[in-house]
Amino acid sequence: MKFDTAIDLQGLFRSGIITFFSGAKTRTGFSNARELAPIFYNNKVIVPQGHIHAVDRYMMTVSNPPLLNFPLYIAIEDAEWAKEFLMENNLYNKRPLIAINPSARWVKKRWPAASFSALINQLINELKAGIIIVGSKEDIPIAEEINSHVNERIAIATGKTSLKRLPALLANVNLLVTNDSGPMHIAAAIGTPVVALFGPTDHRLTGPYGSGHVVISKDMDCKPCLRRPCKHGKPLCMEMIAVEDVANAVKKILARQSKLVKGGPYAAK
Repeated sequence: MKFDTAIDLQGLFRSGIITFFSGAKTRTGFSNARELAPIFYNNKVIVPQGHIHAVDRYMMTVSNPPLLNFPLYIAIEDAEWAKEFLMENNLYNKRPLIAINPSARWVKKRWPAASFSALINQLINELKAGIIIVGSKEDIPIAEEINSHVNERIAIATGKTSLKRLPALLANVNLLVTNDSGPMHIAAAIGTPVVALFGPTDHRLTGPYGSGHVVISKDMDCKPCLRRPCKHGKPLCMEMIAVEDVANAVKKILARQSKLVKGGPYAAK
């Protein structure tokens, strides 16, 4: 293809060799990339010591990086779908409206379903919140398990949103409560605040990008382990997160939003 430049952001052997065989004159990657990937680069970016968020790290490959903006544009038809979904579930103009993403690709990155159910019941009882559960078709069993222990009717969008419809739906909620996952990054990109629950992964590297989010993570000697199999047999780092901690984080974000509307119902007393 006669590329001028190839940039390897993944930094693994397979991505490095693809960069090399691209034929690009300039092959850019990180000097501390893994699996011998740097041997394929002729322009090596030196990464400072310490914890650097992945977004900021990637932007180091660009000279004079611009102000960051994530252009997740919402098409009219997707916005209309989201509006219809909310109206069908009696949630249009409902406040507070909270989305819940209970899944993640790694099982051990998931907060227990029972904890999500308890959280939802508390948010409904204390805040009269509207609740939407989101996720892919594969997450339907998790959504059904959570819903079976919820005392009030909630909206289930699990399996109903495409990659384009999900941002449209998340743009309508006050905030998203989520495990470390793709929907977490989508919400952050469109400006929806996130309460992110982290266990085996490192929020300093891959947490919700930007300001206004709350990350909940419990200290353990083994975390962040970044490993799928858990040496404890079950993800204690996720199970240790208390429902009350998450509920308080939700209230903190709502109080912050309410201050923007004088006399709002969730303003801190």
